[in-house]
Amino acid sequence: MNPDQQQIMDYLEGRLDAAQLQAFQVRLDQDPDLKAEVEDYQLMMAAFRENRLEHKKHIIDEWEAELQEEEKSAAIPSLASENGKEEQPLRPSLWVRYKKTLTWVGAASVLVAVILVVNLLSEPKKRLADYDIGKDSIQVATFMSSTDPLTEIFNSRNYQMIIDSLLGKERSSAHLTANENYLLGFSFFALANENNKANYDLAYARFEAMLERPNELDISVFDLNDIGTSWKISPVDAKWYQAQILLEKGKKRKAKRMLKGILSELSSKNEDDATIEIFEPKVQNLLGQL
Repeated sequence: MNPDQQQIMDYLEGRLDAAQLQAFQVRLDQDPDLKAEVEDYQLMMAAFRENRLEHKKHIIDEWEAELQEEEKSAAIPSLASENGKEEQPLRPSLWVRYKKTLTWVGAASVLVAVILVVNLLSEPKKRLADYDIGKDSIQVATFMSSTDPLTEIFNSRNYQMIIDSLLGKERSSAHLTANENYLLGFSFFALANENNKANYDLAYARFEAMLERPNELDISVFDLNDIGTSWKISPVDAKWYQAQILLEKGKKRKAKRMLKGILSELSSKNEDDATIEIFEPKVQNLLGQL
């Protein structure tokens, strides 16, 4: 059970203190995915309660019918008693049997609920590697200043040097341009893997910073995996990688919304033809897998 799932269960079962409850409610207001997950748990728990009540009602109906039959039988004299033979011992009290059965049904319902919850919580979420994204984009910057050393570094795919250079520039209180935030985000993303998952978060943040100033973008690239294909970097690029990062983090709903937003932008024809041609089939392919 991950921390979010544990907190959801604590929230639904009233185990959060006042401060924790307030913080969790703020998260619910700000995170639609978390809110949707809480609603899923509420529905599941309600279904368990309803299922247990239905079992109990069914048992009660059966025992009421049997009680009526026993009352009818009790009104008929026992032939065995009149003949002087030993009477058969009375069956256990109906209510004793009812309570035992009801206890068993309740325990069984709880066990089933626990098993289902454990299965739900332990079910592995799909990650980025579980989706067919297509060929990796190996980008080469073409329209940056030829005297900019970042151009040569980026084109040689020395992404760690890009990161060190730009973070050093930022630490010296220099302002990073939208172009530089894109290069930084792409570099973090390119170096992210199972052993360095923190780079996904760093890449997402840099793409977000790029999206704050889209009008500053002035960089075009071409893809070495698809010779002859070039396009101007736009917000679509950043959102495409952000959607992949969300999938890696298991946030399928949010990734799906972002991909649909990309398609909406592409259909508005505000992007150049090359961007539409490159991203539209990729986004549609990924959406078809969600």
